[in-house]
Amino acid sequence: MVAKIGGRKAAGDAGGRPAALLKHYEKVAEASRHMLAAALVDDWPDVMHWQRQCLKRIADLRRQAHGALLRTADNRRRLELLRGILSDDAEIRTLVDPGASWIDQLLSLPSAARGASRAGQRADAGDAAPDAPAISPSGPSP
Repeated sequence: MVAKIGGRKAAGDAGGRPAALLKHYEKVAEASRHMLAAALVDDWPDVMHWQRQCLKRIADLRRQAHGALLRTADNRRRLELLRGILSDDAEIRTLVDPGASWIDQLLSLPSAARGASRAGQRADAGDAAPDAPAISPSGPSP
C-alpha cells in the first residue's frame, strides 16, 4: 500500500525519494525538539533560532514532498513524526501563553461538544477570536 503526499500522484518511487522525504520530516522534528528545549529554559533567542530552522526545513520538505509516494510503514513513521512536532508546538504555545490552555481543552472534546463549545464562546465573546501571542527576542508577549 502506498500513501500519496502533496497535491499530485507521482508515477512511482524516484530512487530513494521516500527515504529522503522521511529524513526531511526527521529534520523538522529535530528542530522542533530543540525549539521546545530552548522554550523550557526560557532561552527565547534560541527558540527564535530554531523557529527559523523549522521554517527553513519545512520549506525544504515541501519541495521534496511534492507528489511523493510513501509505503505504509514510511507513512506511519511520517505520522509519528508529525504527531511529535504538533505535541512540541502545543507545549511551546502553552509556555508562551499559559492562558491559552482552553484551546487544548477544546481540542480534547468530542467533535459534537466542540461545536457546542464554539457556539457558546461566540455568544460570550461577541465572535472575537483570541489573539495569538508573538514570540520576540525578549520572550513571549503578555
